[in-house]
Amino acid sequence: MFQEEVLLKNHSHYKIGGPARYFFAGKNTDEIIEAVKKARRLKFPIFILGGGTKILFSDEGFDGLILKPNLQFIEKKGNLIRVGAGVLISELINYSITENLSGLEWLAGIPGTLG
Repeated sequence: MFQEEVLLKNHSHYKIGGPARYFFAGKNTDEIIEAVKKARRLKFPIFILGGGTKILFSDEGFDGLILKPNLQFIEKKGNLIRVGAGVLISELINYSITENLSGLEWLAGIPGTLG
């Protein structure tokens, strides 16, 4: 289930960081729940990672589980939008524009993902 010794520099905007002992990118809520349960059972520390734009990882890495939610969905119900953790902010803004919804303009230019 978990990848081992994944270089965190490959998941950081600044391209620095040593290996994570374990790494998991969950594509649905069931996978993420199972990953958290397993990490807790094994007593691993858990760090939840978004897009990696606002983090500096140590060159020593992380001795635990890096959990990266990758829930790629955007759903509209009326004037509300439901968005998965891991969707790029730019994708959400573009979606809201095409759907003629406002209120997210302040997010324009902010890098990263929702989560």
